[in-house]
Amino acid sequence: MKDKHLPFDEDSLGDMKTNLQASFPTMIKANQYFDPATCPFEVLGFFEDFVDLDTFKSLGSRALNVDQAPRLTGSPGILTLVLTEPVTLVKGFRQVTVKASPRKPRRVLSTIQILCGKTK
Repeated sequence: MKDKHLPFDEDSLGDMKTNLQASFPTMIKANQYFDPATCPFEVLGFFEDFVDLDTFKSLGSRALNVDQAPRLTGSPGILTLVLTEPVTLVKGFRQVTVKASPRKPRRVLSTIQILCGKTK
């Protein structure tokens, strides 16, 4: 049925929703669910990315071993953490220390991503 406010009918919207869902890539899960043999890229490991929750600026990242990926990778595995001690991260090619203390904690978003190499 065509709505007078929409330039298309609602029946065609169902196909568009199905196509959008089909276009999203499959989620690669960390830890026991992740199989590097089925990944289309060389898997060099995992890294954890930190974003300041107040300013939404990237603070940096740190490398993890493959066995240390404790949760889902990407946006399904986002955690809000409160840092109460300084953490050394890599931002670009330099090391930065994120200052935090119990008196001045820092709220951050943490995501785990796959450190990929070339395509297989």
